[in-house]
Amino acid sequence: MISGNPVLKTICFLLLWAVVPALKSQTYPIGQQVITYQDPARSNRNIQTYLYYPATSAGTNTPVAAGDFPIIVIGHGFTMNYSPYVFYADTLVPQGYIVAIPNTETGFLPNHTNFGLDLKFLVDKLYAENSNSNSPFFQHILQESCIMGHSMGGGCTYLGASNNPNVSTTITLAMAETNPSAIAAASSVNVPSLVFSATDDCVTPAASNQTPAFNNLPACKVFVSIIDGGHCNFATYNFNCNFGEMTCNPGGPPLSGTEQRAIVCKLIQPWLDYFLKSDPGASGQFSNTLNTAVGNSEITAINACSVFPVELLSFSAAVENDLPVLRWQTATELNTKHFLVERSTDGKTFAAVGTVAAAGYSTATSTYRFEDHQAVRGMLYYRLKIEDLNGVYDYSPIESLRWSAAGQWQVYPNPANTSIVISRPDGWTESISGMICNSMGEQVQQFALNPLETPLRLNIQTLPPGSYWLQFIGEGLTAQVRFIKS
Repeated sequence: MISGNPVLKTICFLLLWAVVPALKSQTYPIGQQVITYQDPARSNRNIQTYLYYPATSAGTNTPVAAGDFPIIVIGHGFTMNYSPYVFYADTLVPQGYIVAIPNTETGFLPNHTNFGLDLKFLVDKLYAENSNSNSPFFQHILQESCIMGHSMGGGCTYLGASNNPNVSTTITLAMAETNPSAIAAASSVNVPSLVFSATDDCVTPAASNQTPAFNNLPACKVFVSIIDGGHCNFATYNFNCNFGEMTCNPGGPPLSGTEQRAIVCKLIQPWLDYFLKSDPGASGQFSNTLNTAVGNSEITAINACSVFPVELLSFSAAVENDLPVLRWQTATELNTKHFLVERSTDGKTFAAVGTVAAAGYSTATSTYRFEDHQAVRGMLYYRLKIEDLNGVYDYSPIESLRWSAAGQWQVYPNPANTSIVISRPDGWTESISGMICNSMGEQVQQFALNPLETPLRLNIQTLPPGSYWLQFIGEGLTAQVRFIKS
């Protein structure tokens, strides 16, 4: 439950997002159409499809927005339909994706072959719609696509993507073995694949479903196991799925569906941006998000994808000896040329302020440091542009600091377990309010700073382990400091 002043809560959310690395320049309203396509290769089989797309305005049958957009086809689970997966359309369409969800094979005796072919057909059909002047998607389809599926739909994802040159990437959520075998079909899925499992999934346990499929995938692949997650929580509530899971796990998984889907979405967004939109900064964002989630004990992961050349362990910005100092560590590097240090005063427009040579190729931890001797005092934002020898580059997350006239707001120890001490800039005499926000931007604690109280110690024993932002709001001041609760 979020508590406290609603104005401060809003400020907390806005301050958190001021330092998120990849704010999108445009979001789109969601349009919706239901179209029944026919597949002439299968006796004009009817494929009722729920389509969600970037639109000029939200609503049913509204025009598609200007531009061309990649395709995501989502396959549903056993005895489920399109509805529990609209959540993913609500998440991805505003970021410039067309989402198609076939509403076929929803009964108790599904034909896995046909469902896999339905997923494959929709990719091909929507590609063709780009040149069909009678289609609402005429000249709006980017020829890049992802087949994504949950449970049965996950298994059928591999059936539909097997030896399929029109598919750019696959994402599976608690995929289930199918007949014919999805595990066997995975060996012919020659595109980057992101595989999700959950530790408390008793319906399709990883050992007999996702793990052997992952092992068979030949190309770039990443395996993510969500700690305390369940089978059905990859989708929104569905009676059939939840009833089935209850028979083998009556108490349900410890992690809520909202928390589980939040983990999925923060990983699939940069994955899709990289492989479907060729966003050069998205690979670094994916790697960093993956590493952060592992560090926060949200997931375990196996990253077997060589397109992510740098595994960034940490990146921080702080004032040391009255100078902005950046520190970062990498776990692995592949053909890395250098790190360009970029600075901004508004968090939007960045300029290079220095270059640090990279290790090039390393499987050991590498540590780097940069002092910014040319900075101007005030609020400063930093990021790393990580370039490899082929000219490919990624961006790190953005870190920020306030370089005050005499020092910096700081907290210590960091990480901390029971309490933190707040260190104010020298000479600070103003009263100031403060709050602690979690990584979702939700206010979890509120406090006031007395300028006469030194040092100020805050009890954080009740906070769950994770990453938090300490926010300060006062006259002429908006500042934030990140700390880790261990």
